[in-house]
Amino acid sequence: MNTACLDPLGIHGRLGRMFSHFCQLSFRGLAFLMMVGFLPAQPKSSAVALVDRPEHQAALQALANGLPEVAAVKWERLLAVPELSHDDAGKVAMRMVDAYVRARVPEKAIVALTLFDLPDEDFWLAQCYLIQGRYREAERLLKSYLKADGKYASEAKLALGLAIGGQGRESTSRKEFKELQTDSNAAVAREARLLWNESEIVVGRSDSVLKRLAAEDRSDLQVTFLSACAYLEKGDGKAAEKILRRLLEDKQPMPPRLRDACILRLVTAYQLQPGRARTAERLLNQILDQDQPIEFYETAFSMLREMDDGDAEVLSKLLGWASQPKPAQRRALALFHAASIMRDSGQFSEAVGLIETFRSLFPRHPREADALRLAMECYGAMHADDRVLELATEWRNKYDAGSEGSVDYLTGMIRFSRKEYSEAMELFGKAAQAATDFAPGHRALYNMAVAAFFAGDSRAYESCLVELKKKPEIEALDGPARKPDENEDLAAKLQLERCLQLASKRDSSAESALQDFIKEHQGHPALVQAQVALAEFYLLNDMPLTKAAQSALDACSGIKDIAPEWQERIDYTAMWVREANGDHVGAARSGLSFLGRWPKSPRRDQVRMTVAQALYRGEEYAQAMAQFELLVEENTESPYAESALFFAGKSAMAQINAEGLDHAIELWSEVAQRNGPLANEARRQQALAKRREGKEGDALAVIESLLTAKNPPTGEERLSLLIEKGELLMLLAGQEPKGIDDAAAIFRQIQMDGKAPRAWRSRAGVLLSQCFERSGKVSEALEVCSDVVESSLAGNSIALTPTDYLWLYRAGFAALRMLEDRKQWDAAAKLADRLAKSGGDQAEEAKKHATRILTEHFIWDK
Repeated sequence: MNTACLDPLGIHGRLGRMFSHFCQLSFRGLAFLMMVGFLPAQPKSSAVALVDRPEHQAALQALANGLPEVAAVKWERLLAVPELSHDDAGKVAMRMVDAYVRARVPEKAIVALTLFDLPDEDFWLAQCYLIQGRYREAERLLKSYLKADGKYASEAKLALGLAIGGQGRESTSRKEFKELQTDSNAAVAREARLLWNESEIVVGRSDSVLKRLAAEDRSDLQVTFLSACAYLEKGDGKAAEKILRRLLEDKQPMPPRLRDACILRLVTAYQLQPGRARTAERLLNQILDQDQPIEFYETAFSMLREMDDGDAEVLSKLLGWASQPKPAQRRALALFHAASIMRDSGQFSEAVGLIETFRSLFPRHPREADALRLAMECYGAMHADDRVLELATEWRNKYDAGSEGSVDYLTGMIRFSRKEYSEAMELFGKAAQAATDFAPGHRALYNMAVAAFFAGDSRAYESCLVELKKKPEIEALDGPARKPDENEDLAAKLQLERCLQLASKRDSSAESALQDFIKEHQGHPALVQAQVALAEFYLLNDMPLTKAAQSALDACSGIKDIAPEWQERIDYTAMWVREANGDHVGAARSGLSFLGRWPKSPRRDQVRMTVAQALYRGEEYAQAMAQFELLVEENTESPYAESALFFAGKSAMAQINAEGLDHAIELWSEVAQRNGPLANEARRQQALAKRREGKEGDALAVIESLLTAKNPPTGEERLSLLIEKGELLMLLAGQEPKGIDDAAAIFRQIQMDGKAPRAWRSRAGVLLSQCFERSGKVSEALEVCSDVVESSLAGNSIALTPTDYLWLYRAGFAALRMLEDRKQWDAAAKLADRLAKSGGDQAEEAKKHATRILTEHFIWDK
């Protein structure tokens, strides 16, 4: 259950939407500032003195060459010339501001606006705020500017749309862009048209966008880029890759911002294609490793975190970038994300050090609010309560000064993260009472109920549930900026979360809780989740209740408008119902149906593996091999790839023909080359296959290489290899007589190893007796077999396993054979009698053997 279901103060929601829309998708952001041409290319004719100045001409040339920051520096230097007239100084200052904005260096532009009394100051300051991500402040200035009928009204409206969208209010920003498409300013109208199409992509209307873009100028780089974004939104990575590669390989000059966006989108295109994950990761690391700063660090780092599979590599990279002062934006985000990973792994002290460094070096960073939250969580985990309260007060002052309960709410979240559920429950209760608006109070009440559940306070939980069920009208929190789910039934969500928690803990009350939820919430959108959870609960029973699980899934057929992700989950669970039922054919058929229906499912590799395993267990070896190999073909970097290759080899070998053996050896060779966990076992299987082919010498060479590897095997793996080596030496004894003695030495070593499990010692003893027999040492062979029997039947407190019995009987019946060959009937009868009383699966056979010896040779008890 997640206490952050309704984010405190809505900060995360706004940031999340801002990043997902205007960072992850937009290559332009504020790119229109680069091309609307607020200032003429040359000063007015009246400014003759300025035109004659070499510094001014050099600055204009730098601007024409696409070096706005160089131009800004030259104009800044020109302002220091004492004889510059007042009018010329104003013009130069205005050009300097424009150049710094074009160069996306808003800090210096803001300083200039502070020092000089320039026209349209609110407009220019708003542009700076947009670049800095201070969208709310930019919106305020732009609205004020438009009310005053500012000179750049069209440009201001466009910027206003960006400022509104940056706060997550997509529908309002889209309206602004749509209205501007017919603006008299052609440049603004074109930019608005592109931004509107971009926002249409975000809301899932890619097909319509692609149709509209088809009518646009195909040579327009921005139009082409948007087409690639539309294909990405549709999930067509291959089509997007083709477009993006064409853009990047085109010799036509491309703005750096657009190039960065293209490269990052290419990473996404690779991610969408099976088997291209490593390519995507390499490209992303190349982007982040370069010293030249990029425009989309936020997006790049978010993508890097998504690729994090839990190893230390990502953290190591982040710490490396965090130690490098430049580029500054890369360092800032590296510090933040490294701290976040350390928090997740419980390294709170190290995380605090990084996050405090971040806050010190980058006080006005867009991630400041997230950093503050992260610091509170870490200090809370370290039990630094006073520091948590200081930071919570700082949060309130910066982000929600009007909410008296915010400190209690945030501190409650810290307490909850520390699993101090009773304290968290009390704090959330205070926050709910202090809330003046419904929505914050409802958030606190929900979280109070969650904390009460974990605290085991059923009375408080039920009390909160009653309040949540009242369902008063929820007031708009931020107009169009509200999340789509803010009007959902929190009482139902709370009940379902409780059910899911009980199910995850295998609590005996989970079944009745889920059934009660289903009865009470017929027609509720979350009903499908409850039915699937119930089915999974039945499947995870000690004895899977497959009929009940299937009934729960069947009930989903009556639910209308099931979201695709839940329909996929139903199909996935249905496969496991058949698997749990031992229906290998049904499981394979169900899995293949899933693969056909959900070609882009993240579960695809797991399902393919399950299909192959079901076919293998059903002894459909050829089909199993095809599915194992297809898994690797589709995604060579899959976590299942190594196992799939290994079992493809097992499937090939099980077909019992020469072609199968050869193919198995090839497959295991590939597994060995991967040098993963199954590498040694694959080499051992290669040896077995070569032995079956009659190539004992080749097999022996493989076994030797495994035993003498840099990191030699230990335990039962080593014993298995030694046994295999000994058996191969016995097989090769015809070519090398000394092999029998070498094999005997190996078996003797294992038999005398007190640390080796009994089954291995018994097996080695049986094989040692065979070596002695082949060498004509029958007495020694008999002795060894007798020792095996004695060690197994000597009253050891450790019960015999089926494998122990296997080697007991092999040794016992071999000893009986040798005794009978030597006509030692008394000894043979006694041994057979002992075996008959052993209690194993061949005891009856031993009893018949004993009776036969007694009757045939007239042996009677004296």
